[in-house]
Amino acid sequence: MEFSTRHAARHVLRMKGKVLALNALHGARIRESMTKEQLAERRKLIEQCAKKRKEDAGDWIIYANQVILRSDIDTFDRHLIGRAGGRFAVGMAHGMGGFDRLFPVYLRCCSSVSLQRSRLLQSIAKDNVIPFLKRFAKVTKSNEPFLGLLFTTFIAELGILMGEMDTIAAVLAFFFLMCYAFVNLICALAFHFGSLSLLGYALCAFIMFSTHSAYALVSVILCSSIYKYVEWKGGINEWGDGIRGLALSTAQYSPMQISEKSKDPKNWRPQLLILQSMPGSKELFDLRYLNLLNFASQLKAGKGLTIVVSFLRENPSNENEVKSAQLIKERMEKDMKERDLRGFAQILLYDEDQIISSSVNTLIQSSGFGKLRPNTLLLSLPTKQVEKDEGSEYRSFTDKLLAGAVNEMALLVVKGITEFPKNDVTLTCGDLDVYCFVQDGGLCVLIAYLLKRSEVWNRCKTRIVTVARPQENSAKLKKQIKNYLDKLRIDAEILVTKLNDSELSINEANDETETKGPKEVQGTASSDERMKALDRKKVNKMHGALRLNKLILEHSRNSQLVLFSLPKPPLFEDEVDDYIHYLEVISDNLKKVVFVRGTGAEVITSKA
Repeated sequence: MEFSTRHAARHVLRMKGKVLALNALHGARIRESMTKEQLAERRKLIEQCAKKRKEDAGDWIIYANQVILRSDIDTFDRHLIGRAGGRFAVGMAHGMGGFDRLFPVYLRCCSSVSLQRSRLLQSIAKDNVIPFLKRFAKVTKSNEPFLGLLFTTFIAELGILMGEMDTIAAVLAFFFLMCYAFVNLICALAFHFGSLSLLGYALCAFIMFSTHSAYALVSVILCSSIYKYVEWKGGINEWGDGIRGLALSTAQYSPMQISEKSKDPKNWRPQLLILQSMPGSKELFDLRYLNLLNFASQLKAGKGLTIVVSFLRENPSNENEVKSAQLIKERMEKDMKERDLRGFAQILLYDEDQIISSSVNTLIQSSGFGKLRPNTLLLSLPTKQVEKDEGSEYRSFTDKLLAGAVNEMALLVVKGITEFPKNDVTLTCGDLDVYCFVQDGGLCVLIAYLLKRSEVWNRCKTRIVTVARPQENSAKLKKQIKNYLDKLRIDAEILVTKLNDSELSINEANDETETKGPKEVQGTASSDERMKALDRKKVNKMHGALRLNKLILEHSRNSQLVLFSLPKPPLFEDEVDDYIHYLEVISDNLKKVVFVRGTGAEVITSKA
């Protein structure tokens, strides 16, 4: 009986850490081996306990408990108590006093917690987020999680059998603090005024690391591991593979956060769509294709979106031709990787009976998803006009150019792509000349700036060439452009040239006349009059092109690259031939030229 009473009292001590009832000591004898020093020490402690009882009975009980805890013997002798005046016996309680009232309270708390945690475990297992807990999702006929109840009871019993409440309480407290900390952190990130939640998170973290840094570090690592494991398994459930699932989940989440309606000019960046056709000799195609990838890599510096599409006139229903196209796609991906051009490679097969223009329009409209779409079309200008049948390189270029203009994409047309430097070449001298004859929102300047970030063009000097009418003040115009470039932090030399009103008006009028059909130009005039007027306009346009070419050659004959504002492409196929001839005249005797055309959404501003 004496042993069971002491055991019950110690059980109460281990569960709460404080004594609410004292063991009743029923007659014992002093050990014969006890020394005089030990007896004197116990007598002194008991006298202190008796004095304390007069001041506060509650504190006396707790203080007396310290006497029992510090003693090396199980019981006190009545003889020792009697020498203390019998005052200690007054404060003693029965061995089971208070325990019969405390035990039901502890039993109720433990039972409710055990039942609740088993339900929580069953819910987690039912979600199949953590696979090894799947077996605990089963319930009995009465809808009770029996396996979960056994598991939680086993964990609780382990804590009881350990008998170290200080250690167990610290671990449990740390998990609660982690829970409260992350709840506060989520609220702080989700709402605008989350300073109070952020303060709660900081206090939880401070308490954890200030009390026991080792436990805090272990708790953080454990919770982070569980979080990443759940995220990984969630990716497996959605996409079928862990690491790939995480990447696809991120790729799905990010574009959905950007509204398609938002078209802020400050956020505009060139996202390239490179269209390449397969006709032509294999050697010539390879050189153009590879140099076009080199130029795109120098322009993008491995950042942003790039989609490279090759058109193949093959039968999409033929299995062998589809396999051959797949090999070409793998080669394209390898070429892009070698040039550090991050993006996607695609092969588009079209039959003999299909028209490439319809395929290009469909491709442009369906490329990308959400706001993750290409907005700039990169093309290579044909070196010469070959046969103009449906499958020719020239006709393919015109179809792509018209499709890009109709779908409101920015246009980059590169002339002399075979002369462009490779990625392993560094140009030690030369100029990057930008000619601003048409208002394009500064897109030409942006392209030159992006190229200067590449190691290939980094040592070249940027020059901005603009035109002024005879009545305009060249010095004032130069100063305005200089201030504008300084705000953009672009280092460039500015050249201002004079151009007659008639020549300048011819160049500016190209944007309007190229987009109008013959009927819109002459209205209801007769056919002969329309033809004469059109011929007259063609002559004037070619005369203006010759004057512009002469002006460009005066300043940029030996330049490394010339960037020129591209006039708006026509919307009618019968005018494309004259349009391309106009581009050839302007860029005659220039080795490397990039024609740039914006849509109006690309505005370079010094305001963030």
